Amino acid sequence: MSIDYSAYKNKLKEKKLPKFIEATGIELPPEISNLSQYTDTLNRDYFPYYNYNGGTCFYVRRKEASENKNGKKIFYAFSYGEDGKWHKLSWPNNRCLYNEHLLKTHQDKPVLISEGEKAAAYGSKNFSDYVHVAWSGGSKAVSKTNFQHLKDREVILFPDNDPDGIRAMVHVAKTLIDEDITDNIRIVEVEELPQGFDIADAPMHQEINVPGYIKKAVEFDPDTYIKELKAIQTSEDKKSIEFAIEKFIKEYIYIRSVMSFYELDNKELLKKEQINDWNLGAMKGKNLSTSLLEHKDFEDNKVHSVFTHAGMKTGIVKVKQGEHEAINQGIYYNTYYPSNIIAAPGEVSEILEFYKWLLGEKNWYWIEQYIAFMVQHPGKKVRWAPVITSPEGGGKGLLASLISSLLGHHNCNTQLQYDQMVNQFSNILMGLQFGIINELDLSSRKNIKQLTNALKKFITDNTLTIELKGRPQIKIPFFANFMIFSNDEDCLFLTKEARRYLVIAVKKTQDEINEKFDSGTKDKILDALEFGSEEIGHLLHHFKNIKIEDPKAFQRNAPKTEDFFELVEKGRPDIHKILDERMENNQTPFFNDGEWIQEVKKYKNKNDGTSVYVGPDYFETRTVFSGMLVAQDLYEYVRLDPLLNREYFTRDLIINYCKEKSVTWPTGNSTKQIRLPQGSFSRAYLIKDYEVKGSKLSTKTESELGWHYYFHTFDKKRLDQEGKLDHVRRENKLKMTNYVEEDRDIF
Repeated sequence: MSIDYSAYKNKLKEKKLPKFIEATGIELPPEISNLSQYTDTLNRDYFPYYNYNGGTCFYVRRKEASENKNGKKIFYAFSYGEDGKWHKLSWPNNRCLYNEHLLKTHQDKPVLISEGEKAAAYGSKNFSDYVHVAWSGGSKAVSKTNFQHLKDREVILFPDNDPDGIRAMVHVAKTLIDEDITDNIRIVEVEELPQGFDIADAPMHQEINVPGYIKKAVEFDPDTYIKELKAIQTSEDKKSIEFAIEKFIKEYIYIRSVMSFYELDNKELLKKEQINDWNLGAMKGKNLSTSLLEHKDFEDNKVHSVFTHAGMKTGIVKVKQGEHEAINQGIYYNTYYPSNIIAAPGEVSEILEFYKWLLGEKNWYWIEQYIAFMVQHPGKKVRWAPVITSPEGGGKGLLASLISSLLGHHNCNTQLQYDQMVNQFSNILMGLQFGIINELDLSSRKNIKQLTNALKKFITDNTLTIELKGRPQIKIPFFANFMIFSNDEDCLFLTKEARRYLVIAVKKTQDEINEKFDSGTKDKILDALEFGSEEIGHLLHHFKNIKIEDPKAFQRNAPKTEDFFELVEKGRPDIHKILDERMENNQTPFFNDGEWIQEVKKYKNKNDGTSVYVGPDYFETRTVFSGMLVAQDLYEYVRLDPLLNREYFTRDLIINYCKEKSVTWPTGNSTKQIRLPQGSFSRAYLIKDYEVKGSKLSTKTESELGWHYYFHTFDKKRLDQEGKLDHVRRENKLKMTNYVEEDRDIF
């Protein structure tokens, strides 16, 4: 019948045992009433283990087979713990030899190693030419013994005459050689001795000349014991694998959603193949992934997903439905690990005053509040990100290091690169509490708007999409906050409607900053950043105790700074700026002379002096701006204008310009459908809500707006030979023959 000892072993693991220490001068274990009665007799059942210097390590009790119902010998140890109690357990490793203390007092004698305390005790009493030693735990415990005190000694091995006994002695020899303790090893050839014979059996076999066998011991030759060595290697590999697995259980979490292992130290998702290949040596060629997934102790390391939340406990977290606003029900691993910085009051004014001077008082207020919010509300996501631009060496890096120190470097990344973040298969943001997108500059990229927009999801979303090659795409809870640093003021594309960025541009020159640094400020900051410094604790205390004036401000839109509007303007496309100039300077296509033309009808003069109606001049154009823009018409205008078309422009840029300059219609929409005289429809942006004949454009009907717009826009069909737009001035038109202007207004 096979017995499953796993439950028992698990209980032992769960039991918090003290470290075992010497028991010199300590009272005997309760089970041993008088050790002296066992000292000089072969029949004793307690054996004291003394180390090289004579200190008491532990005791081993031996119960003979005749004392047990199952007919087997039993051995168990008594070890003394730091808790001041005896424990019925063996030292886990680094055990001393039995009679090890005799090695120090008899350094000139060869050492004879037997299997078992009884054999060594008998040998010590009867064969005094040798120092007789043994190890505890039997044939399978050789690896738990410290043989170092046999360094450079002559060693003779006397195995029990059975396969296990011979294999155990071969294991001892292998250990002595592998650990460079000694190679002066001989082994007694026991094949002719009775089955199971050891030195302690000598009294029952008077015919056997034990000293003679010892003297005839041959030099140990590994080639003679190939079979035993292979078995030992197999056993050692198994133990090594078991040890490695126990170690790896503490290092990996399996995430079901991505069918991947999460490496806790490096905060990295790894495929099965990756952890298998990397740990192939430690696992002796076996797959670590399979071994972990099959191991009972790894069951608790299997989770649905992973996140980093500074306000929740580290490790495995079970979340119930509705328990958290941004986390669904499931089992997760929280990778957050708290900082070991202790907050304490102290002087930090010089550091704070420097950043107030550098960023400006109003700007520093928000940065100070931002840091304080992260410190006081761990795990709470801020819905906007500070953007700080300054010359290189302007103190941004030091600020990044200070924040990282306050939150814990292991939870932060101050060197994030834009391309890393937006990479389809990147998981660099996993395990992040706070990150700084460093040296950002999108100004030279054609699709700067799209690239800027790609950052929004990291700043605002409570989830992070992870997609690794060959694995399913998943969304994980995501609570990281960000700052953006750049040496370029126009590093982002922002419109005035942008809500996610607190923009701060350092106006101080490099010389001014250097002068401040040289006055001692930089040294103060560096002192705070020194590992274990008291100053960082002072800073933490400062931010922990700042009053958050408006906690909800961090969930709303970013505060608008003067630097924000400057960046918006710098980031606008050149075509927008030129169109603005034309609008400001009352130039086409935005010219307005304050008059609205009347509908022009076309007549032809007859010979009798009368005229006949031909029809309206549908292609009559005026330079008077209607107050409305149709994006497609403006695009055509820019395309045909010989100056404007030199600039980079697209339909999207023109549409964006219309949106940017437009006034919302009464319906709340940015565009309104208008009906042109020909019966076609367009969607118009209201730019100037002019009053025409007593009422605002915003109050006109679709048809009224269509007639008005049609007669106050350019005609792309009318070009002169030079390719210029033919805007016919009203007064010139009236001088032409065959035209009569009717007095009826459009409205």
